[in-house]
Amino acid sequence: MRRIAVVGSGGAGKTTFARELGRRTGIPVVSLDEFYWRPGWRRPDRQCWRRRQEQALAGQVWIADGNYWSTLDIRLSRADTVIVLDRPRRVCLLRVLWRNCRYHGQAVQAEGCPERISWGFLRYLWSFPRQHRPRLLAEIGRHAPTRVIRLRSNRATRRFLTAV
Repeated sequence: MRRIAVVGSGGAGKTTFARELGRRTGIPVVSLDEFYWRPGWRRPDRQCWRRRQEQALAGQVWIADGNYWSTLDIRLSRADTVIVLDRPRRVCLLRVLWRNCRYHGQAVQAEGCPERISWGFLRYLWSFPRQHRPRLLAEIGRHAPTRVIRLRSNRATRRFLTAV
């Protein structure tokens, strides 16, 4: 594992997992939320976003966390390992609500972007298992990385991190 893409639903724990994996392995972590969002939750220009991500993932060793569908092909085509955090919808929803309560108003995911919750994001999270997970798994299959690891519980995640 040298180039690792961590994907999954919002609230699945992608950033926390990627940071811990990076800490244990010494592999640098590229938090895509930090690269993507501009202060005030502004989105970047699509071409600029693609270029920035291509530059960030040009190296031979990295961990990148996040889905970002418009650039998923970049990560999946370069990754040798994809880790899918495949948590139940209720777990993801509770984590998002907890994160919002704990950090509301603080810039946790990206500089200048205070923690907030929107109906659009909640709809995305709720629809993830039926609508987005199949699409994500199909994209992973299409790019065929060397290794795909699906972690479906906290226990499986802890076992994986302990074995690293």
